[in-house]
Amino acid sequence: MTLKRLWLAWNSFWFTNQSPVPLALFRILMGLLVLAFCWGTKDNAATFFGQKAIVSPDTSTDWFGAPMLSVFSGDDVQLIYSLLWISGTCLTLGLFSRISAFVVYLLLLSLQSLDCFVFYNIIELLLLMCFYLALSRCGAALSLDRLISVWLPGKAQFGPVRPGSIVGQRVIQIQVALLYWSAFTSKLNGGSWVDGTALCYITQSNVFQQYIYPWDIVASQAWLLKSLTWGTLVVEAMLFSLIWVKEFRYPVLMLGLVFHAGMEATLSIPLLQLIMVCSYVTFIEPDDLSRWMNSLRYWIRSIAGPPPIFRYNGSSIFSCRVAETIRRVDVFQLIYLQAE
Repeated sequence: MTLKRLWLAWNSFWFTNQSPVPLALFRILMGLLVLAFCWGTKDNAATFFGQKAIVSPDTSTDWFGAPMLSVFSGDDVQLIYSLLWISGTCLTLGLFSRISAFVVYLLLLSLQSLDCFVFYNIIELLLLMCFYLALSRCGAALSLDRLISVWLPGKAQFGPVRPGSIVGQRVIQIQVALLYWSAFTSKLNGGSWVDGTALCYITQSNVFQQYIYPWDIVASQAWLLKSLTWGTLVVEAMLFSLIWVKEFRYPVLMLGLVFHAGMEATLSIPLLQLIMVCSYVTFIEPDDLSRWMNSLRYWIRSIAGPPPIFRYNGSSIFSCRVAETIRRVDVFQLIYLQAE
């Protein structure tokens, strides 16, 4: 491959305009996961974070070796949670999407500064993804921001969502690939993963076990333990390498889905598997999403029957704004709007 082709491939990878729908779906999923985190930890927030928590902020700072960024004091845990509920809801609905994503990032960073031990991986992943969303076009589709844009004086935007910069989505994709690369290479440094005995230790420990399984039967089958151990390495290797090849991408994503479903069923690590699986949305091609959505619309319309026809005054800017708002809300196209 010539340098010119490499340069063209580089520009195509980073600077091609693309539909923001996959990024918008990822924004919705991250917002829901932020709300799920709030719901799952709200009753024990004071136990996990704050001056009277299991680990004090001072201890956390001493262990970390330097003060961590926080926009609140150690006694403002309830305020952080209240704002996290609000900003997480705004992020899900796409209201002030980029600002909401950045606020969620700051709030999670503040929680992490109070205790860098509890929920470390979960908070770290959530705040990273929200930071990347704040730098992307995450509110350009499937959002209240897009509905509001119809009513902006002098700046009304009509028609389908416009393709735009893909840089933000690429950064998220690279972050996901690097996570799998880190997991894969760290396992190669441990002899138990290379010789196929790593899962033997997991089956004998109930620290992270989600449910009680007949692990004695599994542990007695050395070939099964080795297959699962080496299979983990293979899947993680494919998820940072072959995921970039379009011909292999969807089969690799399906393997990743099965891989994380197995981890979710066996290991008690809240939300971690869901965060990784939700990140797969950013790897789906917009054309494929559009094709799947059209199939869903066809199926729903076959049940609902022919869409009713509504006519509106095409010469009235107010009528056009109302019609455009209805079009954007009617994602299944159950109403046919016709200008007169």
